[in-house]
Amino acid sequence: MKQFIIVLKHSVIDRKTKRIIFIVNTSCFIWNYANNFYYPEAIESYEAILNAKEVKTDPYVFAIYACTQGRILFEDQQHEKSIAIFKKCSKIKYERGEMYLWRPALSYLYLKKYENAMKSFKYFWDRRTSREFNGAEVTMAFLGQGYCATKLKRHNEAEKNFKQAELTKSGEDIPSVPFFRMIAAYDRGSKKETFKYLKIVMKRIKSVEKLVPFLQDKIVHDARYLKHDWRNVLDVVSDHSRSLFSNPEADVHQFKTYRNSSLIVLCLLNKKYDS
Repeated sequence: MKQFIIVLKHSVIDRKTKRIIFIVNTSCFIWNYANNFYYPEAIESYEAILNAKEVKTDPYVFAIYACTQGRILFEDQQHEKSIAIFKKCSKIKYERGEMYLWRPALSYLYLKKYENAMKSFKYFWDRRTSREFNGAEVTMAFLGQGYCATKLKRHNEAEKNFKQAELTKSGEDIPSVPFFRMIAAYDRGSKKETFKYLKIVMKRIKSVEKLVPFLQDKIVHDARYLKHDWRNVLDVVSDHSRSLFSNPEADVHQFKTYRNSSLIVLCLLNKKYDS
């Protein structure tokens, strides 16, 4: 990386062209690390870029790289560092970067700092001018706010957010709203509503073969903050599995296998990231 910067410094092309070449080449190089889950290598490389003169002297270019660094730190579950770098990005006008400003809120959820998460969500909505948002991101933000309000015992506020998520959901998001409502009902201690929303989830997902990847997608991607509730989620499904699954004998066994393996993996990940 340093050699690449030196070549740019001593080449005869103008400064603007150097910067463009620098951005394009380094982005391709480092995203190869990030896309293959080599997060430490990607983080180290982006740190070098952020400290390069060509980047740190240009706020817009700095914001481009800093937002990406914040996203990688988020994926690597370095939430405090991710929050800090997104705070720097938020001070720079970079429209494309606005679509990532919900990440600090999710980081606060992961850290169980629910009041900070709600403030961060509000900041995200207030700053939102970009046209690059998609329905899935907006739905996820509403669901995150609903979850956060549930943890703060602000159940009316939680329900308002779940209703907003219902209006923006599409495609793969469709079972997500009743799923989060199920978690909220469990948190309130309402067994009746917990089962009610679980039945809606299963009605929309239709089979245990589709339920497993749906659950797995939640716990390994943007809803990783659900790790604090994960055993409860799996136990609720297990407790009602015989009345939910179309082929109880085979489906119950399949789900139990997933439940056990999921909890083992989650335990190992918690030891890795919480140590």
